[in-house]
Amino acid sequence: AAITLCETTGLVTNESVVELLSSFITGNKRSIPPPLHELMNTGEQGLLRWIPFHMMEALICFSERLNKELKMIVKSIVSLFHKFVDDQHLSDKAWESLFVFTLLIRLVTRSFDPVFLPFSSDSNYSLSFNTCLKCEIPFETIKDVPTLLENMKTPQRYPHAAVYYPPNSVFNMYDVLIAVYKKRGHRDLYGYSLKEGIKIPKILCNDNFKLRVLVRGQPAINNSKLRMWTMPSEKQHEAFFG
Repeated sequence: AAITLCETTGLVTNESVVELLSSFITGNKRSIPPPLHELMNTGEQGLLRWIPFHMMEALICFSERLNKELKMIVKSIVSLFHKFVDDQHLSDKAWESLFVFTLLIRLVTRSFDPVFLPFSSDSNYSLSFNTCLKCEIPFETIKDVPTLLENMKTPQRYPHAAVYYPPNSVFNMYDVLIAVYKKRGHRDLYGYSLKEGIKIPKILCNDNFKLRVLVRGQPAINNSKLRMWTMPSEKQHEAFFG
């Protein structure tokens, strides 16, 4: 009933759904349409916390009323959540889907992070997920970073952030990549290695990458840098996930 009420009273727009997504990070009550408050938990200091399965249902329903780009991102966010839930029973790497889930939410809501997403807050990036590729090559057939870089397609709009999350962790160094195009002919690369425990990749990183972040399932207490990797602390991880 709460979801239907939002749809029938004009509360579902591109802007309102972006605000709703931002509440995953902030817990801000004002970002959430009032009918959805009953689908939330109230946390400390009056902040609202998502009840994930209810919110995924709302996002899927709302996605049909969104523009093409936002609809694609919202559906990807929902798919990543369900992958996280499914993988919890099969693998200790389920948190990787949660990281990409949070990454997409931060990008689409411009909730950038000084450690993980040091982007300019005054830029309104268009966004793509696993789609900004030359049409002649299926994404799942790409097995290494150089092949992906060669097949990245120039976006139609600027600035643009293209997120790539290869299936089954097929790349040696990076599990997630972002190509940021501030203007035509300018591309910055950000790479994320998602690792359990305290292991550090032995392969030296590609100097073409502007930022290389080692995201750990068990982060250290203090942040550090080693072999050109930025290794955020436990508190920095917590701040990123919100």
